[in-house]
Amino acid sequence: MLRTRLAGWEAAQAGGEALDADLGAVAAQAEKGVRPADPEEAVQESQARLRAAIESLPFDFFLLGEDGRYVMQNSACRQTWGDIIGLRTEDVCPDARTLALWQSNNRRAFAGEVVQGEVVLHCPTGERYCHNIISPIRDRGRIRGILGVNIDITARKRAEEALQRLNEELEDRVRQRTAELAGEIERRKKAEQLASLGSLCARVADEMSQPLTVTRLSLQAAQSLVQEKGPPEEVAEALGDGLEGVSDAVSLVEQWRKLAREFFRMQADSRQR
Repeated sequence: MLRTRLAGWEAAQAGGEALDADLGAVAAQAEKGVRPADPEEAVQESQARLRAAIESLPFDFFLLGEDGRYVMQNSACRQTWGDIIGLRTEDVCPDARTLALWQSNNRRAFAGEVVQGEVVLHCPTGERYCHNIISPIRDRGRIRGILGVNIDITARKRAEEALQRLNEELEDRVRQRTAELAGEIERRKKAEQLASLGSLCARVADEMSQPLTVTRLSLQAAQSLVQEKGPPEEVAEALGDGLEGVSDAVSLVEQWRKLAREFFRMQADSRQR
């Protein structure tokens, strides 16, 4: 779409160049003393071609004279802004911020600069994004006015904005999914650690249980024999202390087993979350 409209802009330039060529030919003939068949008709024909080219442009085209008033506009411009012939920029612009931009661009063009860039226009028909070009009109070294075009790029900008929103949405989804995966990985690591601790506790309890059981049974048997034969009180007391220590160790083993069961339960709970 932008290429088509730029082609229209080039066509308008070509029309202007054709008019200059026709006028130059008439002037050259006059200088040579050769009177054309109908110079006025030739000029009118060139002007008609130029007007037709300008009217066919699918975007706003306008001219401002040296006094800053609009002196020409095509039908596309008229459809967007209404009839602005004879008006100044401040009579047409809808808001102060845009007016400041327009006046700045116009001053630069009147100073001889070709100004172009993307602008947002708040038209009576609604908001539009445009590629704006303002160019000086030169005549024998003097700037007689400026011409401008507004090439509508609203559809392209809307598509770019939609694509940007889609990219942002996808990035949000990726961040969310990444956070979920990180949480899942952390839960699995925790479950694995709990499983390892549970296995360790169960293994320690199993390895301690058997020798403690043997030791307790041996001490109980020795205590029974000593009691039958009446040993010294010191031996009986030592045997009692040994059995008491073994009982404490057995209690500790049971606590380890309970701890292992608790780790396994916590592991199961973490996997269900």
